[in-house]
Amino acid sequence: MMSSSNKTDTFESLKESFNSLLNNLEKVVQEEEKGFDIRRTKMWKIKKDLDNFQALKYENQLYLIKLIYKYNQINQMFISNIKIKYEIKDLIEIIGGSYCQDSDSKHKYNHYLFEFTTALSFALGLEETKSISMIGKSDLIIDEKIAIECKYISSKNKLKTRFSEASKQINTRVDDKEAKFGFVAMNVSELINQDKLLSFTDFLVKRFIQNYQLMYKKVDDPLAILKCIASDKNFEKIVSSYLTSEMEAVIYSKMPAPIKMADNVKGIIFVSQTQIDIYNEDDFLPINIRGRTYHFNNDLSQEEHKKYAEMIHKLAVGI
Repeated sequence: MMSSSNKTDTFESLKESFNSLLNNLEKVVQEEEKGFDIRRTKMWKIKKDLDNFQALKYENQLYLIKLIYKYNQINQMFISNIKIKYEIKDLIEIIGGSYCQDSDSKHKYNHYLFEFTTALSFALGLEETKSISMIGKSDLIIDEKIAIECKYISSKNKLKTRFSEASKQINTRVDDKEAKFGFVAMNVSELINQDKLLSFTDFLVKRFIQNYQLMYKKVDDPLAILKCIASDKNFEKIVSSYLTSEMEAVIYSKMPAPIKMADNVKGIIFVSQTQIDIYNEDDFLPINIRGRTYHFNNDLSQEEHKKYAEMIHKLAVGI
């Protein structure tokens, strides 16, 4: 039930993508708000820290790279031939608010950003999709048929409450003839124990470095081994499997299976995104890890289960 993706970038490519995003955001928003200046938003503060990266404390570097990966996802809205209907005011929401590590998970920009990335996931993954609308009461309407209600979860104690809230919203969309059925999409990134993940991956990277040093006695480029590890399918499978375990442990500790759902709710799509650094004495390489798992309505027929499983597996994980 798990889909995963590891994305590796050099630090310079991350900066380049983020600068491109700033230019794209300013250009698009200025089409409706002529006086909009990206330099007056938190995005410019993020850019300044990115330019001054080496002077930051390690924990601030981790937070900054996490933010950059989160935001860079939506560049696809502007550089791909994707037709998603959205409102500029919602785009402005994702770059609003303060730039503060301690309270980041509580800022509402996370919810709007999750809506955009979910829309992109459907647009990039399902070629047969004809329309995706983010306009109106529903977070997303796919092909005027499927309602997607997105919830960014900042506390595991809110899992049940937010699911119940989303279920009621889907029932309303169906009653109002806006959709025929729906799915709840939940981002559980904040629920992943980052310390446990980093401890696990640090141990793993050291073992992989030792193995690669045995295979390649002399390496001129200190970054070469890290790049090999980052692209190693064995490494990806191990990290992804561990992330799956962490996701499902926290989800089902608060929402024991089978999860009771209304008839109009076909299932829940859980996603997570986190980032790690793999490093040696000479260099480091940031890796973005995304995962997806799902839980279907227990009353689905075998045919429905197969159809929706195929749909979810097609969704783009690594945006």
